[in-house]
Amino acid sequence: MYSLVINKKTFYIISASILGICLLAAGFLNLPGKLAKTSQPGKTVHQISADSQKTKAVNEPLILNTDQTETASNNQGSQFFIEYRLDRERSNGRQVETLHEIIDNPSSSSQTRQAAQEKLLFLSEKLAREGELEHLISARGFRDSTVCLEENNKITVIVQATSLSAQDEEGIRQLVIWGTGVEEQNIIILAKD
Repeated sequence: MYSLVINKKTFYIISASILGICLLAAGFLNLPGKLAKTSQPGKTVHQISADSQKTKAVNEPLILNTDQTETASNNQGSQFFIEYRLDRERSNGRQVETLHEIIDNPSSSSQTRQAAQEKLLFLSEKLAREGELEHLISARGFRDSTVCLEENNKITVIVQATSLSAQDEEGIRQLVIWGTGVEEQNIIILAKD
């Protein structure tokens, strides 16, 4: 009988890859859009499908009420954040893979391995901080956000909102300063609807 032993890093990489694939599949299959359609009160999926077929057959313009327009706008905004996270996940996964190859390569010099280990440690800390800050921003009442920590101590925060008040922006800035220790002038905060 064989036993399989997986270390924590490998487990996290596999888990992140599976999550990334699931999010990619959800985006590819347009599940957020389909879920929004099924949440229309009083209608089943079949009625919604039949309604859309009638609209197409008659060739009349589809008029959305404000709730549907807001839902469509939120789906587009949510799609941006989903795609951003997927791209970030893919990029980080490639970096982790490359760093592990360098570390595991017996022909790599000890200095090169040391530099790769330090980069891997930085990357794992960066990912943890980005996730933590995104959760803290969500706790402030924002629907979604992404945080990008760069190596040169600059941080970009994108928040799902039509606009940000000066008070909201300052609150986010203070969270980022508290969570990272980065100076105020190195933080960029953007609103994305």
